[in-house]
Amino acid sequence: MKPTNAKLVRTTSMALALNLILVGALVAVQPAHMEASPFTDVPVSHWGFSGILEAYQDNVMTGTSHDPSTGERQFSPAAPLTMAEWSVMIYRAFYAYEPFAVAEENWWNRQADVLNRHGIYAGWGSLSNIQFNGPASRTAMAVTIANLMKDKGITADASKVEAAKTQITDLDSIYPMYQDAVATCWALGIINGTGDGKFDATATPSVPLRPPFTAG
Repeated sequence: MKPTNAKLVRTTSMALALNLILVGALVAVQPAHMEASPFTDVPVSHWGFSGILEAYQDNVMTGTSHDPSTGERQFSPAAPLTMAEWSVMIYRAFYAYEPFAVAEENWWNRQADVLNRHGIYAGWGSLSNIQFNGPASRTAMAVTIANLMKDKGITADASKVEAAKTQITDLDSIYPMYQDAVATCWALGIINGTGDGKFDATATPSVPLRPPFTAG
């Protein structure tokens, strides 16, 4: 079953906030009452705990390891986010209703195939040349997010995209072929930079979420 509009808004506000700033760039405000952490390496005092918990409860992120005998689960919050992990997150948040069409080769290839059929990797690469076990750069994330928004029918006004380009102070450091994708995410409020209007195109986010924003 496809997600409803309400579900799409909720998962957008959670999943698309993933790691588009460097760890520590934001200080999260923790609610007075906080549930216990499902991960042994993510205390409730962690700046991204509320987002991590929401992603776990929505089955978007389930951690990097789990010991069934003890129930202990790890999240590896300081580990670089890989393209495989990023792809599985997008699949779980937005395409989990869609059946797989290829045989399982590893833990991420079927999810990546679904995304590929929806054009999520358009302009970035193909299933045969994307380094899925390598780190997902902020640029790669911006390109895939822009494609995801297009696939979901969410667009940014062209004038706002052009205005966003004037706000990104290191736009020249972004390859021209990716500038529209980055500016689109900026115009939609998904990306807000790492400070002083910088996008920091080559930075590799780590796994934690930033606090979810409200999708309008």
